[in-house]
Amino acid sequence: MTQFPLSAPLTVTIPYDPTLVAAMGVPEGNVHLYLIDDSGTVSMLSTVVDSVNHTATANIPHLSQIVLAAPVSVQSLPVVNGGTVANAP
Repeated sequence: MTQFPLSAPLTVTIPYDPTLVAAMGVPEGNVHLYLIDDSGTVSMLSTVVDSVNHTATANIPHLSQIVLAAPVSVQSLPVVNGGTVANAP
């Protein structure tokens, strides 16, 4: 996948299913967004987890593959009800 640089970071918010996270034995606070670049390098992003609304939010510097996962045992989590992208503050 080709990366597309941005003039300013974008804020990406992805919803997750807390039941699936708990079933994997992952605390919600361990959920993060990751970027995967063209070479396959995975970078963990500073992520804010909202455990009330069950979303994970991070600023991304470029468009590329984004994955919701947990660092202890990196497993992709399914996205529920789509996600949103907005300009970062």
